[in-house]
Amino acid sequence: MKIRIFAKFLVLFFCAVAGLKAQQIDNVPVIELGTPTFSIDRPYTISVLVRNSDSRPVIAFPDIPGLAKRGTATSISTSELEGQTVVSQVITQTYMALQSGTIRVPPFSITVNGVTVRSEGTVLQVRPANTLPGSSSGLSAPLKIPTESGAAFLSLRSTKNGVFVGEGFGVQLSLFVSDSYPFELRFDGVDAQLQTVLKQLRPTNAWEEDAGIRELTGQPVVINGRKFTEYIIFQGTFFPLSAEPIQLPSVSLNLLRVRQSDRLPDPTPSTSATATSSESGTPGARRPQPAPKSAEMVERVPFITLPLSIAVKPLPAHPLRGQVPVGSYRLVESIDRTKVASGQSTRYTIRVEGTGNIAALQPPLLSNQRALTAVEPMSPATDAGLEALPAGSNQQINRLNGQVTGSKTFSYFLVPRRGGKLPLSSLFGLVYFDPQTARYDTLMPVTVLTVGEGASVGAPALATENGAQANSIDALYAGLNQMDSTRQPLNWVVLARAIANVLLVLMILGMIFVFLRK
Repeated sequence: MKIRIFAKFLVLFFCAVAGLKAQQIDNVPVIELGTPTFSIDRPYTISVLVRNSDSRPVIAFPDIPGLAKRGTATSISTSELEGQTVVSQVITQTYMALQSGTIRVPPFSITVNGVTVRSEGTVLQVRPANTLPGSSSGLSAPLKIPTESGAAFLSLRSTKNGVFVGEGFGVQLSLFVSDSYPFELRFDGVDAQLQTVLKQLRPTNAWEEDAGIRELTGQPVVINGRKFTEYIIFQGTFFPLSAEPIQLPSVSLNLLRVRQSDRLPDPTPSTSATATSSESGTPGARRPQPAPKSAEMVERVPFITLPLSIAVKPLPAHPLRGQVPVGSYRLVESIDRTKVASGQSTRYTIRVEGTGNIAALQPPLLSNQRALTAVEPMSPATDAGLEALPAGSNQQINRLNGQVTGSKTFSYFLVPRRGGKLPLSSLFGLVYFDPQTARYDTLMPVTVLTVGEGASVGAPALATENGAQANSIDALYAGLNQMDSTRQPLNWVVLARAIANVLLVLMILGMIFVFLRK
């Protein structure tokens, strides 16, 4: 009887586990390993993808023998799914190889929001390079190193000394400790100090993209032939919103400095020691002194940075100055079909990718700004001949080494209102300012939509005589009578959740039945 009850409980347990797995099937973290073959001057990365997560999780990446941690990068991907905004987080740990050859990455586990995921590891092949990497920060500002041989100092640096309004610049706060530094530094109580330090490092007239430094990991660097260990405390990118200069004040951190001191014993000999010496026939001789004991002397030492100033230049004169994005971008487009009948819709996707403030990019529609740009105005036929209905957007943002890169994708349903060739450049385009060339530029699509003179048989004539009075509500029903409502797509996620709910109900009923039988 007990064996039967145990067997039932075992079956119910596995049903519960299966139900929980099905409930979380759509947001299980995923570990992605980088390319296993690379040169020693290139980084190796391990990434964790966390789907459907608004908050950035704290992840403890493994320590790998033969590889040194060099920093953590974060990426955010936003997409529209069934009318809801889905935010995914990608956390990437960068490693640098200490020497060329074969490095084995053993199996490891990573816990994300209480969920443990496992990787089987891999084998890396590191090729030699002509030059070894130097400092990992990649910041252009020179370091002012103290003259003493063993030194530790706090440094605040920027990737650029001057930028345009809207142009990004990276800021990094690091602690450098020389390999010959004779003391031990402890970071006790630094978390409370960082709250004040970060408030001072965040200017009010700038958009901030924080790199998300969550752990203080030492990175070996070589500066002017001297070996140091760099601890990156803060790393972020700022985009000025006005032409006022960015002033970053001097900040300080108080760390515990520990040094070893020799504590000598009491030089006065004891009575028993003197008597023993007299009995041995050597007057005045003392017993051998014990070895001096080492004691820790702990003191709190401030480390202070120099202030930092970033000059901000206004954008050149332009009708859209203050409204266009600033950065280096390119345009990638795709369309389901380029030949349609009048009144039928086709899906069009346009992606803007590059370096800059990706999160602030606006939809690349020129219809409301055409008169203010240097591009030729639209013809009346084209103006009334094509309509774009938004179908969602998503973005992916990468933050690494004081630079923000990524892409933003916009999707539309295009509904032509009259026949002929309709170039999409008459409706889409992106006017932006490139700080590298200090000039305004415009990204234009090259796709041309070919529209038949008449709608397909049985399709409703949605366009009016002049074609300009048709509204977006009519476009929503374009080709509705041609759709097959009997073919419904199968949603595997919804099906898995339904099965999980049934299993949970059966589990509860089974437990009630078992207890009643007892």
